[in-house]
Amino acid sequence: MSCGWCYGSEARLACGKCKKRVFCSRACQVQDWKRGHKQWCGRSGEAGFEFEVREALGSKGLGVFALVDMKRGFKIMAERPVATRHGKEEKEEPAATRAAVDALLPVGGSREDKIALNGMSLDAEVHSTGTGLFVRMSRVNHDCVPNALHHYHAPSGVKLLVACRDISAGEEVTMSYLPTESQDALLGGSLTRAQFLALKWRFVCGCRACSDPKLNAKIEELRERDARILKLGQRGDFAQALRCGEAILRLYDDLQESHKLYAKTYYEMFQLAVARRKTLAKAKGYIKLAHDNYLHFLGDAVTDETLEMYALLVKSPAAHRAYLAAD
Repeated sequence: MSCGWCYGSEARLACGKCKKRVFCSRACQVQDWKRGHKQWCGRSGEAGFEFEVREALGSKGLGVFALVDMKRGFKIMAERPVATRHGKEEKEEPAATRAAVDALLPVGGSREDKIALNGMSLDAEVHSTGTGLFVRMSRVNHDCVPNALHHYHAPSGVKLLVACRDISAGEEVTMSYLPTESQDALLGGSLTRAQFLALKWRFVCGCRACSDPKLNAKIEELRERDARILKLGQRGDFAQALRCGEAILRLYDDLQESHKLYAKTYYEMFQLAVARRKTLAKAKGYIKLAHDNYLHFLGDAVTDETLEMYALLVKSPAAHRAYLAAD
């Protein structure tokens, strides 16, 4: 197994607490503890125990596969960025880390090329401009209906890969490479999912959603509704916006989406409902559901700014800037 800090292959020193994460030296162990493992030790999966990286079927190259049955919400892995776009690189980067990065696609590409292709957001929000490179998570392949979702946990400085639904041992772990917020994010809505994937990642997606017209229609409906919900609210059509939100939640059920997305939509519905006195009771229910879904996603004994904001609004909906703003 490779080192949890530098990705070197001579890793024999195990974490004294979880007994799973291994290191090639005491120095690597100390650095890793300070940079995220202290928070996620025993709370996330580890290579060689809960997941492995190996060849995937077809022409996908390497992929990440579950070694154990995973329940929805399970933290499959927690990983720090080894490099960031326009950010500071690690001081005296170990040769093993450079080799691990060099092994990523595109073959022979520069560090910037590899970040451009494999980089992921360094913020919990989808519109974040920060981008980081994650060695193991870069091996996770795409699916238009994935079984996992990645999330940056800013307080600990790591990217989490969280199961959207139950995953069976031996099953490939997948995530979506597509923007999550709306069809408009696909270069202004001018591209289909397939065109976007082919343009940026140069592969033809063969997932079940791309071969099943009914499933594909649900994905497209979800992206269209996700783009509409707040626009309807901005126009003052609150009732229609809330109905749009309810339809989104039903689509989440059908597609087995992450608790994080439920939390996002419940929060959007809260923002709409809290603006009018006649829907204030609904608003209180929505923000409680946003909080509970996000807590389930993040896990007990862990917090961040979003969870703290939801907790505040559960106690005091009037703290939101839109409180009764439409009356």
